[in-house]
Amino acid sequence: MSSKSASSLHKIKAVPTKQVIELVHPGKKQDPVGEKEYALLDEILQGNAEMVEAWVEDSPIDLTVVDRQTKNNLLHFAAQVGNPDSIRHLSNKMPQLVIGRNKRKQTPALLAAQRQNFKACDAIRKVEQKSFSHIRFDRMKDSSGRSLQYYAKKARRK
Repeated sequence: MSSKSASSLHKIKAVPTKQVIELVHPGKKQDPVGEKEYALLDEILQGNAEMVEAWVEDSPIDLTVVDRQTKNNLLHFAAQVGNPDSIRHLSNKMPQLVIGRNKRKQTPALLAAQRQNFKACDAIRKVEQKSFSHIRFDRMKDSSGRSLQYYAKKARRK
């Protein structure tokens, strides 16, 4: 991937959302995020699960990066796109991504449900149940007070 700006932090235009994404390390906002993280994000946004797997498995990469504005982690982006295979690759490598919350207090599962990406939501829920069975994800709500059940009921009404 070519450099997107002259600054130490790069930016990428998200295809599904048309927003500019600027990745940062949580808690270390001055440290530059490398090209590998942006290349992985690009593959996630394109829905290319094979390349996501290759990046995650074969290279040292920081999976904890988040978008400066939305606080979405890489699993949030995979949930937005709705690719269950990319979700499995990311969450197998770093299960704690499933409990990450963005600026709207959404976990990746809540974000997938809101976007009606229920296959993606199911893939995330399997990791939640396997790795974090003591946490009641079904009771978690976003900043609007909406839960997974709310989004599921809303989808059934359509």
